[in-house]
Amino acid sequence: MRYSICRSPLQRIGDFQQFREGIFLDRPAYSLHGGEPGRLDSQVGGTCLIMEEGGKTIYVIPGDKDYSDEWKEIRQWAVPRIIDTLSDMPWEPYNNAKGISIKRLADDQTRGFRATMWLLPTGWKSTGAGQFSRAHYYKQAHQFNYILNGDLQLQCWASPEKKAAKIKLEKDFYFEKAPMAISGLADGVVTGAGCVWLQVTYAKGTSIPNTPIEDAVYI
Repeated sequence: MRYSICRSPLQRIGDFQQFREGIFLDRPAYSLHGGEPGRLDSQVGGTCLIMEEGGKTIYVIPGDKDYSDEWKEIRQWAVPRIIDTLSDMPWEPYNNAKGISIKRLADDQTRGFRATMWLLPTGWKSTGAGQFSRAHYYKQAHQFNYILNGDLQLQCWASPEKKAAKIKLEKDFYFEKAPMAISGLADGVVTGAGCVWLQVTYAKGTSIPNTPIEDAVYI
C-alpha cells in the first residue's frame, strides 16, 4: 500500500511511503496522510491490521468529498510515526529474562498508550520467567494482543477463586484483555513453534486518555 505523509494541510506533495510487511504506523490526532490519486496502491495486495479510535475525519483538500473548512481552526498538526520493524529495529533482551525479546514501538505515558512486539523462541517455558509469565490484571487499562506468527499458550481465570482455563492461540488470533480480566502465560511449555505477537495497551478505555498506564496487579 502507498501513501503520502504531510506536515501541513497546505502541502500537496508529501513524503512517499510504501507500506509492506513489518511496517508500524502510529497516527496521533491531527496528523495528515492519504492515498495518492492515480497511483497503484499495491501490485500484490496485502493485509493491514488497523486499530482506530474513532473521532471525526477532516478532509483538507478543496473539492474532495466531505471537505470542510474546520481544518483552518487547527493550530498544531502532528506527524505520523513510521517504524520498519524488520529492517530498522532489532530485537532486544527484556529485563535480562531468559529468552524473552522485545521491540518497543511506542511508550507514551503522556498519551497513555503503549505498543510493543514480543518474541518467545521455540519450546520456551515459563519456569523461572518471574513476573513476565505470572497471572495479572489491570483495574482500568485495556489491552489488545494479536498473534503475528507461531503459537502461544495462555491461562485465563473467571475469578481468582476458580480454576484457570488453558487457551492456545495461533497465527492471526486476537486476544483482548479488558479491565479486571485475569490472565497469564501457561505453566510449562508456553510455545511449541515460537511466537511473535503485537501488544497494545491503553491507560483507560480504548482511546488515548492522556493519563499514565497503571502497573499491572499480579496474583
